[in-house]
Amino acid sequence: MVYNDRRNPLKGASGWGDDAAQIVLLTPSKSVLTWSDVSEQRNELKAPSIEPTPRSAIIGPVFHATTSHFAQFAHEASTDIGFHFGSRKAANQRLEKIYGTPEIRIEENTASHNDVLAARLESGELSGEPHYPVLQLLLKKLSNPKPDLEVTLSKMSIDELADISQEYINKPDNANYQNRIENARKEGTYRLQLDGETIANGLTKKMAKALKETVKAGMFKTAYITLHRPLEIDDHGVWPAEDMLKASVPSPQQRDAFYALDNDEERYAFARQALINKGYDGLVYKNAVEDAGSTSYVAFSRDQIRVEPPRLPALDTPEPAPESRPRNAI
Repeated sequence: MVYNDRRNPLKGASGWGDDAAQIVLLTPSKSVLTWSDVSEQRNELKAPSIEPTPRSAIIGPVFHATTSHFAQFAHEASTDIGFHFGSRKAANQRLEKIYGTPEIRIEENTASHNDVLAARLESGELSGEPHYPVLQLLLKKLSNPKPDLEVTLSKMSIDELADISQEYINKPDNANYQNRIENARKEGTYRLQLDGETIANGLTKKMAKALKETVKAGMFKTAYITLHRPLEIDDHGVWPAEDMLKASVPSPQQRDAFYALDNDEERYAFARQALINKGYDGLVYKNAVEDAGSTSYVAFSRDQIRVEPPRLPALDTPEPAPESRPRNAI
């Protein structure tokens, strides 16, 4: 091995005028090393071929819309090739096309007059009248008591009330009685519904509005994703696992192993790993349908995603629950 100036094989590499080239013997058996020997070794020694590592690219903000509220993405997508991100318009259009726009509604809790009476009787708020115990008994037993039941009972004699009590005392309670009581106690408050299903109840109006915005923010993710080497690909629409495997140019053995799998989750995982083994960590494509012409991306792993915290509405001191309005017992 020789250390020398590139332009002069006899001059050292330090740059000093009197510095001579230095020679290191790599073959101890040779006591004399001629310059021709050094030249031959220099020609044989070549720098290893190193493929440049692509730079990491942070892309964003990009958007992901979903039908459910969640805090973070799963470690890997289970029934898709990865996690899709695109423009705000593309995310909303894809969600509406595939799943429909989620309906988030704020509803005021209301209750029937009889259910309100039942709740007040249960709490002891109503007492002292001879017909109240029988009224409470009938409201507990009947599935659909008449709206004027309380008025009717208030006009009965003690003996008539006793006869009715004796008739119903051993009958089973109505299965929905406790639910009706709970609903009546929430009257005047609000509930939040997602696609018809109640996800929060007993809220003040201000709290319901704030929670609605929180849920909406949780269903529409703003994120930055890291892609080192995404595969450029056409828009596949619903992204079948079979098409994703073909994109990796699989061997016959890989194709056989893929088709031997039992379900979509396993097939997507297989296709994803095949692409990863080829050096890809995601996909990039031009949208053909949603926000046509815009660029969308697919990240293979949650570790590539940084979700921006949503901007939620400020919630001041919660409003006190509305007081029970005075009700006429008759």
